Amino acid sequence: MHDRLEKEINSLQNKKQELLSIDTNFNDKLNYGMSLLNNLDKYFVDADIDIKQEIIGLIFPEKLQFDEKNIKPQKSMMFLPL
Repeated sequence: MHDRLEKEINSLQNKKQELLSIDTNFNDKLNYGMSLLNNLDKYFVDADIDIKQEIIGLIFPEKLQFDEKNIKPQKSMMFLPL
């Protein structure tokens, strides 16, 4: 019984260590992401053409349709209303 409990304690300590070693920069990444979303217009204006295409592709994953005078998305992303 004692050996079984020792193994369980070791296993739980290993799991705890694994969880503690997971990315601890979550808040930094969250703050960066929120800043990016809040200032997307500024990032877009300052970005080079490749980054602009990536941003547009993320907002309109189904691509854009062009006709004589208009540009419209086939679908827009529901979680990011524009």
